Amino acid sequence: MPTIDNVGVEIFYEVAGSGPPLVLQHGRLGRGRFWRDVGYVDALERDRTMVILDARGHGRSGKPHDPGSYGAKDMASDVVAVLDRLGIDRADFFGYSMGGRIGFMAAAHFGERFNALIAGGAGPYGPAISPEAELALAETLSGGIAAYVSGLEQMLDRTIPDADRTVLLDNDAEALAALAKAGADWPIVVDEVATTGLPVQLFGGTADPVWPLIEQAHGQLPASALHAFTDLGHGEDIRRPALVLPVVTSFLGRHGLTAR
Repeated sequence: MPTIDNVGVEIFYEVAGSGPPLVLQHGRLGRGRFWRDVGYVDALERDRTMVILDARGHGRSGKPHDPGSYGAKDMASDVVAVLDRLGIDRADFFGYSMGGRIGFMAAAHFGERFNALIAGGAGPYGPAISPEAELALAETLSGGIAAYVSGLEQMLDRTIPDADRTVLLDNDAEALAALAKAGADWPIVVDEVATTGLPVQLFGGTADPVWPLIEQAHGQLPASALHAFTDLGHGEDIRRPALVLPVVTSFLGRHGLTAR
């Protein structure tokens, strides 16, 4: 099982495919296997060497319960540490939700290691939506992961499919609460990302609560492109690779490592 120790936390990763390197970073409460389960790995493996991480606090990576272990720069440095282990000097980056926010932090702190950034369902504004929302999430998670999932179903007014429920229930609520507490203090890095000049592909669903922040980021990042998925909510777009992959591959064809 390939892991590295970074800032005192074990980070699990895997590598798939061949070609120029592309980091894939999942969203909160997910795991790296998401990219394989939904179909992205099969679709990209002939053209890209995919570096797939389980973010700290998730999957097979370490799950510390101290909010101090989930600083924005530390989580970005996990990606760079894996690239170092693999001997990769420069990569493209594709992240969704929390994964997109990690991508912005990686661009801000380690911009020389990245060639192009794709961020779905996320903006470069620290917390996913607001510090208050992060702290409210931490409070909800204090009741345990089962209570969180039940509350999520009530909020969505639908039953979560068994496969997705299994992934959610496999999370460590205390670790995720620590992440949410830390996330309330993640910095705004829009100016730092703009300064790098990195090409950025933003996308999201127009029914996503994060959509206004995605639009705002497009206005503040001169080297960005924006794609909207009409009426889709958070997480609904990324689960439809037939919709998302044409945006991703077109962008990488213009700005990714294959294009330079």
